[in-house]
Amino acid sequence: MLTISATVVDKENGEALAFATISLKNKSIGTISNLQGEFDFHFSSDYANDTLFISILGYTTYEAPVGTLVNREGLTIPLTRSTTMLDEVVVVDSLRADEIMSLALTRITNNFADQPYVMDGFYRDIKKVGGTYISLLEAAAKIYDEDYKAPRNRFKLRESVALVEVRRSLGYSNKFTAYFDENNLLENLLLHNSVKYRQFPDEESFLHLLSRSPDSYYDGHDIFVLTASSDFHLKIFIDKMNYGIIHLEYEDTPTQILKKRKGMVSRLEADEEN
Repeated sequence: MLTISATVVDKENGEALAFATISLKNKSIGTISNLQGEFDFHFSSDYANDTLFISILGYTTYEAPVGTLVNREGLTIPLTRSTTMLDEVVVVDSLRADEIMSLALTRITNNFADQPYVMDGFYRDIKKVGGTYISLLEAAAKIYDEDYKAPRNRFKLRESVALVEVRRSLGYSNKFTAYFDENNLLENLLLHNSVKYRQFPDEESFLHLLSRSPDSYYDGHDIFVLTASSDFHLKIFIDKMNYGIIHLEYEDTPTQILKKRKGMVSRLEADEEN
């Protein structure tokens, strides 16, 4: 039985090289160096005339006759660093807008709350006719929800709302309010959380409407900016790191706006604080 004991080091600075591969040429036996670069390689005396190989990524392979290394005490084997020229690679962001949006939709449950939460909110509903405000409704509310999992019914409110305090103007029952939608406006506002209620069309035609605008920057993160224009204008801001939907901007086209009753505007405002 023969033994080669040595320490593998970097030739330039003398640092130990861990996990270097030590083997015999064309033989299936070998070992590796430890964290201190040391190794003890035991093998049959039948291989006394073979060649020892030592290799590690980033260094030139070391070769030497076995007979010159056997039974040498305090042996240090230096390896020379190798430089490999690689072909030039140009990295291009080739993601299409529809691909980015698809990724963002599939990762909603990863990027938003997956545990029950309570949100304190302030709600304001203002109505005006011909430039004159005719009613005001304000409320402080606590809003409870389970998580951001996809709802079974995207048109049915999932949150539970507790009104802490409510006040309304004397003109809240003005005869002109009959022209406005009498639905629960706070419920409508919550249902307009397009991310939570997955209110993006599933059709491929919607995804193909999207196009990429110049990337932007928000809160220390690079973000994608997607836009779409049809009978609406849509802008979506998506975090490049985790594909989280950061913000949406939606606006009807002038054609749609003109369909509303002339001179009458209903505006919902909500200031939310987690």
